[in-house]
Amino acid sequence: MVEEDKGRVSEWNEGNFKSKRLHDAQEVINQAKSNPLSWIYVKVWNMENWGYKLWFHASDVVFGEGQQKYSNKEKAELDKLKGEVETLINKPFINPITHAYKRGPVGYSVDMKSWLILKLKLENFEYLSKKYNDQHGLSTRNVSGEGLF
Repeated sequence: MVEEDKGRVSEWNEGNFKSKRLHDAQEVINQAKSNPLSWIYVKVWNMENWGYKLWFHASDVVFGEGQQKYSNKEKAELDKLKGEVETLINKPFINPITHAYKRGPVGYSVDMKSWLILKLKLENFEYLSKKYNDQHGLSTRNVSGEGLF
C-alpha cells in the first residue's frame, strides 16, 4: 500500500533559485537605473536595450517572483501600475535626430515631460514590488513559516 504524502518537507527547494533570480534582477536594475536614457548591454541577461526598458523588465521579474504571496489588493495595485508603465514605454519619447548628409541618427531628442512621468511610475513600480516582497518574507531566508524556505 502506498502511503499518501501529508505535506512533508520536500528535498527540492526553489528558494535558492528564487534568490538567484532576484539577485540577477537587482543587478540589472542597478545597471539600467545608472543610465536609463542610454542604449546599454546587460551582461547578466546577455541582452541590450534602452536602460529604462531593462529597468522595467527587471522590476517586473521582482514583481513576478513575489506576486503569488501578495494580497489581492497588492497584486491589483501593481498590475495596474505595470499596465501604466507598459503604456508609457510603448509611446515613443526618444526620437532620432537625423542629418541630411549623414547616414543614421546623429543624436536623439528626449521629450522630458514624458520621461519624467515614466520615471516616476518606474520608480514606484520597483519600490512597491520590493516593499511587498519584503513584507511577505522574500528578502530574508529564515522567517518563521514564511520566506524563501
